[in-house]
Amino acid sequence: VTNGAVRATGSSIGKTLLEQGNTVGPRHPDIIINAYSTNDQAEEHPFSDIQEFVRYVLRDEQCQKPLLIHFFDIFPSQSKKMIAVNRLAEKVHTLASYYGFGSVSYTNVLRDVISADSAEYWFKPVGWNNKKRSGEEIHPQVGMHVVSAWTVGMHVVS
Repeated sequence: VTNGAVRATGSSIGKTLLEQGNTVGPRHPDIIINAYSTNDQAEEHPFSDIQEFVRYVLRDEQCQKPLLIHFFDIFPSQSKKMIAVNRLAEKVHTLASYYGFGSVSYTNVLRDVISADSAEYWFKPVGWNNKKRSGEEIHPQVGMHVVSAWTVGMHVVS
């Protein structure tokens, strides 16, 4: 298992790194967990970026395609953003059904748990329940990224 993650990048950069062979680990990995969705959400066309990443990873000229899992790890702090994030998660899930790859949504699984506990701090974005915050924060704490990506990865290989 090799963690080839690159901080503060999205699916478009991930695709470019794969195209150019600038990845950590093997040139053609057996398993790819795409957990770029937090940064994809900040892009102008997040669905297009994700779709292009998927098409590249599962392209026809590749003899043995990797197992691809898209890990949707966004939890927005504003209800308006929550609707947009849920719509994007649904589109990615539909894309996963069409192309035959796995899709895991942190947003859908923990929405009720996080909303119900205002004191929870590890899985929520910083300042999630702070009325004084300025702007929208969609990044969960680093612990959520680390624990969830390794949990999905270890589940796949075991």
